[in-house]
Amino acid sequence: MQHSATFGLGIAGMGGRSSNSCNSLKETLFNDFSVAGNAASYAMGLVVLGSADPTCAEEMLTYAKETHHLEEDHLQSSHGVSIHLLWLTRRSQLYHCITFG
Repeated sequence: MQHSATFGLGIAGMGGRSSNSCNSLKETLFNDFSVAGNAASYAMGLVVLGSADPTCAEEMLTYAKETHHLEEDHLQSSHGVSIHLLWLTRRSQLYHCITFG
């Protein structure tokens, strides 16, 4: 149920860049329920679609690196998709976010 509601919030708020929605989704993400967290990750990407918000990107990257779920690969891949959505249409700015090494 929480998975569906979380994903629904992302679809309803797609591209709206609402800080209230992002904060609610972060709470769900940080509760450490992997299925709901997976949906929260995708939903965050939808809410901040194309915003290129570096603070949000940094939070997503940090959480993806630090998560220790049994389904860790799924969360990291959903974060990857969400970060891509965040930078959608901002390709020239994306290179400042990418580090190799």
